[in-house]
Amino acid sequence: MVMELILPRRTYCMAIGYNGTNYYGMQIQSNTNNCKYIETIESKLEEALIKSNMVVIRKSKDEYVNLKEFNSSSFLTNINWTRVGRTDKGVHSVCQIVSFRGSLKVSDNDLQEELNIIMKYSEEDLNSLYNKIREYNTIKNPLITNPLLHNCNNKKNIKSDKSKKESLDIVIEETIQNYLLKKLNLILPQTIRIFTLIRVSKNFDARKDCSRRQYEYIMPEYVLYPVKFIKQDLYEKLQGIAQSRSIENKSNFKSKYKNKRNRDDLINDYNYCEDEDIDENNNENDQDLKELRIKRYNQHELLRSNNYNLDHYPYIEEICFNRIKEYELNELELERFSKILNQYTGTHNFHNFTSRLEYNNASAWRHIDKINVNRLPVKNGLKLLKITIKGQSFLLHQIRKIIALAIEIYRGSAPLSSINLCFGSRKYSIHLAPSQGLLLDRVYYDHYNQRINSSVNLNDVNIPYLIFDDLKLQYVKLIEEFKINQIYPVIGKYILDGKWNEWIDTINRHPFIIDNFAMDI
Repeated sequence: MVMELILPRRTYCMAIGYNGTNYYGMQIQSNTNNCKYIETIESKLEEALIKSNMVVIRKSKDEYVNLKEFNSSSFLTNINWTRVGRTDKGVHSVCQIVSFRGSLKVSDNDLQEELNIIMKYSEEDLNSLYNKIREYNTIKNPLITNPLLHNCNNKKNIKSDKSKKESLDIVIEETIQNYLLKKLNLILPQTIRIFTLIRVSKNFDARKDCSRRQYEYIMPEYVLYPVKFIKQDLYEKLQGIAQSRSIENKSNFKSKYKNKRNRDDLINDYNYCEDEDIDENNNENDQDLKELRIKRYNQHELLRSNNYNLDHYPYIEEICFNRIKEYELNELELERFSKILNQYTGTHNFHNFTSRLEYNNASAWRHIDKINVNRLPVKNGLKLLKITIKGQSFLLHQIRKIIALAIEIYRGSAPLSSINLCFGSRKYSIHLAPSQGLLLDRVYYDHYNQRINSSVNLNDVNIPYLIFDDLKLQYVKLIEEFKINQIYPVIGKYILDGKWNEWIDTINRHPFIIDNFAMDI
């Protein structure tokens, strides 16, 4: 007979990586209107957690919920599931953070034997095992209580004062955590990997406690190949209109800070807080606003279908993809593209870079810390650029529109002033760069770590910092390996298959300068 061991109820977080190509985004989706099953990352995670039979929910002190009682997504709801962000269909991640609260249960023979051996350890051997487990998951620092609290050597070494029983409890709990991690990875498909499972504070929320998010966007250099307008006089007229709007925009721009929220408010706003993460189920209260957007969209589509009543189409000379694939930026050109992108850094109104937000909505204000552009090593003849964007939080489609507009400015199909114009109150239409180039790269929990550091709650003593950018950590090495070996090749294949060519054709047919200024001619 196998003895069951059930740990006290705890909150845990997991760092997850996934290839988003064949999934309909991160968030689990309810099966409404008798639609077929929609496969998402969360649906696979929920399935794996239930199959593992290691996460249980208490009804009372000695009674537990039967997992078979749960319908789709209700299990995640009952374990207080949170996520750092909802990525859209096709978007990848190497550092998606999710959290849940429940009791871990073990009844497996293999682990039972391992636990029986651990229970017979001497105190000296137990401390050695404790250190090995902590060293595997964290940065070892024997002078402090929390293995990840750097430069805190004045803290009392509570661990050394612990009784054998307390040390034993910690070792057993971490052994069970690691076993659950291995079991989940055996159940999950190879496209979804869990890199670590860490105990966190009781009320931890993966989204609300995240201070910063960092994304990468991978794109081919040839996308930046300059274009040439067939009708130069039309192009010059459009540039003149853009210049007039730019002057008008500057005069209105002076009042923007009257409506801007304090940066602290930006940090604490969780309604619109990450890329691909506006609640699509949230019904709009302002019916007039919804109707205005529909009217605006229909008018724009009608103008497009009539080529904006212009007597010339196409607007841009046709390009030979076989020829432009050899295109490569020199250092000065790379610097120019970087300068275009860095116009986005700082705090700005990004209402034009998302959907369902107007200029006067406070949630449109976002802060971007930095944007870097680097070349990736050439592989399979591909010359790729990696754009790294780090900020507090991002809106639905914000990063993909940021990239798309920067590309159009560089190649000449959007005026140089386009970014600043889009920060203003007027509505602009911006293309959406392909989702397959985007990945959630890193998340930062600086404020959470500070809170844990200063906590006087004894339950927080053995809770480590959440750090996902230090390669001395074993799980961070796994994250980086997954990105290089699993995600980059998928993005490269997408480019080799010519999918970017379709997108270039689209922006050539409907360049930003035509879409947004032709109606003023």
